[in-house]
Amino acid sequence: MTQLRHVLLVEDSESASGDIRLWLEEEKCEVTGARSLDEAKELLQHKHFHVALVDITLASHDKQNIDGYRLIQWIDAQPIFKDVLPCIVLTANEHDGLAVEGMGRLPVKFWVKKKLNYSKELLDALSATFEDSVRINFELEYDDDGEEALPRMAGHVGWAEGEEKPDERVLVEEIRDLLGKQYRNAVRIYFNELTKGLSGAAVIKVRAKWGNDYGPAYVLKIGRRDKVLTEFRNYENNVEHFLPANTAAGAQVVYSGHLGAIQYKFAEDANKPLREFDEFFQREPIERIQSALHSLFDDTCRYWYASPDPEFKNLIALYYRALNLSDEKLTTRIRQFLQEFDPAQARLSLPDEPTDLINPLYWLQANRNHCTVKVYHSISHGDLTGRNVFVTDQGHCWLIDFYRTYRSHLLRDYVILETDIKYRLLPELFQNAGRPEVYSWEEYRALEESLCSGELRHVKERSPEVCKAAETLITTRSLANDLMARYHRDGDNIQRQVLLSRLITHLNVTRLKHVKPRHKLWALGAAAHICEELDRLPQPR
Repeated sequence: MTQLRHVLLVEDSESASGDIRLWLEEEKCEVTGARSLDEAKELLQHKHFHVALVDITLASHDKQNIDGYRLIQWIDAQPIFKDVLPCIVLTANEHDGLAVEGMGRLPVKFWVKKKLNYSKELLDALSATFEDSVRINFELEYDDDGEEALPRMAGHVGWAEGEEKPDERVLVEEIRDLLGKQYRNAVRIYFNELTKGLSGAAVIKVRAKWGNDYGPAYVLKIGRRDKVLTEFRNYENNVEHFLPANTAAGAQVVYSGHLGAIQYKFAEDANKPLREFDEFFQREPIERIQSALHSLFDDTCRYWYASPDPEFKNLIALYYRALNLSDEKLTTRIRQFLQEFDPAQARLSLPDEPTDLINPLYWLQANRNHCTVKVYHSISHGDLTGRNVFVTDQGHCWLIDFYRTYRSHLLRDYVILETDIKYRLLPELFQNAGRPEVYSWEEYRALEESLCSGELRHVKERSPEVCKAAETLITTRSLANDLMARYHRDGDNIQRQVLLSRLITHLNVTRLKHVKPRHKLWALGAAAHICEELDRLPQPR
């Protein structure tokens, strides 16, 4: 299906507008007209366009009117139109001074004078603008049900809290543009949707047909433009030159209005595609999972962790920043599944716990000034969940999604992965086995006891799913301890950092929308037990 070229025609003359519309429609353009500056602004805020044709004078009776030029200045000032909405100027007057300024600074690609038989000049300018500036493959075909997937993908893109999300129809058109830009020279593409990104993005795996055959697979992440821009900058600053060549995907980014798309290309054998760690964890035996974890932390991330910087930092403040947390935000989210929760109370009661527990938020407030310790800072992925790790058949790990990749606490990746396994991947393991009811409080407590002792005897008589999770998490914790011991000599300081990191990442679980309320209660209880362990440590020196 050929994608239409959407053109905004801003022209106050009915006769000129009618002629231009006919010329453009013959070139497979869908034309929307506006006769004034305000009407054009309104259309641009609610519809999707590839090119704007703008008459400088939008009041034929007033030769001094330059509302069309003011519209182009307004377009230039809107971040969503930056580099994605080129303009072609139409004018019956000279306006030579404006032409010089517009062609040099504003998004004006051509300046077409309305003279006798100017249709060819206008259409040539339009063709060149689509070829050189818009750069979209409008002939790109989708295999299977690709067209039906576009609205779902638009629905997966999250929006900033408090901001109105653009109309789904506009986002669908922008997604079409992003695909046409990324695969500009492809004949067609086949894509399947991966699990919805946890950070509010649509993630798909794409194979493009170049000529007569399909090439290797790519992972394409589509999200808010500002977030994709941040992710690409983080990739350039913290990934491209730091991770081994066979572990970090090459990245390419394009934009379209409100959205951006970052494509990750892997050096993989096309006949042996990579799998998300989610799937790897579900299907592979524990020995293969443990081997992949060693590959992830010892090989893939080794340059990130190789030369950390020592600093004195308040770990609570550090993790609150890394996870975008606040006491108010946590209180609001906890009350969604525990209505009587009061952060000012020292103790709290939880349904499955036999006795009252320390209130973790109260503990953080009371001990905030005692949580400044010597820590090591290194680059960390920042969102090391199973959805952002891909594993080859040989057990080598690749990474995607670098939106939160910057220098932070040395343990940040380890503790985030731990909570992802405990509160997302493990419940999914039971769900995929067709027995979610088996994952009970007793199963979970056996897992926690096994992790506290570092021994598997607590889960020996439990379900194979919990045994698998326990072995996976004990391996993860062992790798984290080895890393900390490489740089720290004070055992109490190591333990304090480990426990504080786990405390705050477990509290973070309480605000995650994909975690069930029952499991959020368990995470809150785990945070309370971590506070008890912290109270048994001597005060930091």
